[in-house]
Amino acid sequence: MLRHKKINDSTYLLINDKATSTHKPNENSFRGRIYVLTNRGSFSTTSDFTALVKSNKMGVFVGEETGGSYLGNTSNYSFLITLPNTKIKVNIPVARYQNNVTLEGNFGRGTIPDYKVRYSIDEIIQGIDKELNTVLALIKD
Repeated sequence: MLRHKKINDSTYLLINDKATSTHKPNENSFRGRIYVLTNRGSFSTTSDFTALVKSNKMGVFVGEETGGSYLGNTSNYSFLITLPNTKIKVNIPVARYQNNVTLEGNFGRGTIPDYKVRYSIDEIIQGIDKELNTVLALIKD
C-alpha cells in the first residue's frame, strides 16, 4: 500500500514507495563515460531520466534540448472531460511529478545538451547522423 502525506487540501506527497527510495549502484555497474543523445522528441519519462542524469553529472549530452520538462511532468493520472456545449474533449492531469534536480538554468525548459547539434535541410535529406558523429569525435579526443 502506498503511503502519502497531506500537504494541503489539494496536494499529497507520495512517501515510502519503492520509486521514491534511494537506489545504490551494483558492484559491477558501468563506470565509463556515458553519452546521452537527445532531441525534441525526448519527452515524458525520457525527460525525467535525462534530467536526473544531467543533474547528477553522470553523462555528456549531445543533440537538442529535450521536448519534456527538466523539472518534472503532469502525466499518468488524468480525467477526460467532454465540454457540454462544444463537445471538445479535454484531458486534465491530476498528478504532478517533480524531479529531484538542481535547477542549472533549466526552469521552464527541457534538459539542455552540453553539445548542441543543429541540422541543415541538406543534412536531413542526406540522412547524416550529427549526434552520433559528434559522440564519436568526442570519444576519439
